[in-house]
Amino acid sequence: RFLAIMVLSALAVAFLCGLKVTAPDMKGTGDDYLDEQRLMDIQVMSTLGITDEDIAELGGREEIDYAVGAYVMDAWAGDAVAKVYSITDEVNRLTLMEGHMPVVSRECVVDEKFINALGLSIGDYLSILPSEDNEDSLIYDDFRITGTVRSPYYLSVERGSASIGSGSVQGYVYLKELAFNMDCYTIAYLRVKDAQNLTAFTEEYDDYIEDAIDGMEPFGEARAQLRYDEIIDEAMEEIKEAEQELADAEKEVALATFVEVAGKKMQVDFESVIERKFHAWFNYMEGVMHTGQRNQVRVRVSNAAFEAGLSLKHFAEVLYVMIMDEFDAVVDKCQVTIITDP
Repeated sequence: RFLAIMVLSALAVAFLCGLKVTAPDMKGTGDDYLDEQRLMDIQVMSTLGITDEDIAELGGREEIDYAVGAYVMDAWAGDAVAKVYSITDEVNRLTLMEGHMPVVSRECVVDEKFINALGLSIGDYLSILPSEDNEDSLIYDDFRITGTVRSPYYLSVERGSASIGSGSVQGYVYLKELAFNMDCYTIAYLRVKDAQNLTAFTEEYDDYIEDAIDGMEPFGEARAQLRYDEIIDEAMEEIKEAEQELADAEKEVALATFVEVAGKKMQVDFESVIERKFHAWFNYMEGVMHTGQRNQVRVRVSNAAFEAGLSLKHFAEVLYVMIMDEFDAVVDKCQVTIITDP
């Protein structure tokens, strides 16, 4: 009986020791994997977008070791909802499971489980349709699958939430940065200095990152205000340009063309034939658009043509040259008068 008790006690102690070392070992293994893949410590998102200047400012902060901008969006991948990311080589490194990484902008790699759910294979094309908020944000509608990957971003089977479809993400897709057609980044990934010396999933690591985030809050608020002011300034400039274009369009002058022709074979019936050609001849002129027809005429001149020196004299010269060229069989003489006095 005593021996049995000792054996049971030894087994209990061994079991307890196993439980105590399992969690640290799992954390250590996970931390080694995340360090190898260089998973970001902090991600920064902004509804106003993130510019190259923002990335430079973030990377220049004392507590930040590395900063990079990236794109991420919700999209329809075939009939499924997916997260679409741009590939970042130095942060959130992907593990290639099969095939090869994208070489050109119309290639992609996908979640190794997602490709099976889609019923596709490497070499097939995957259609990607962004959400309405990101319409026209990709330069192609479909991408050739070159491989399958695992992302350190996803350590469990869950793929997160989305703003489209059922609200649940079913997989992820990675594209080259050049595949995106956006004015600014949607996210920034940051690596905090010396954070790799701490073990992820521990209170010590969480406190260290939280301190870095707290120290960046005033900086983030200042950058957000600068970005807001920049967007407002750009919008006001576009409004100003539109108002100027409208004002320029309102600068109209009366215009009439009086053409006299003579020739031994000229007949009255030919006059209307020549007149109908005015519309086409004026449109031959670069920077000129002649709308309407016959006695309801409107001529628009581009700013570039006006600045290049286009004048009403040139309109008269065009009519003279074209009449004498196309109707030389019946017209011997021609005189063109431009009238601007209403």
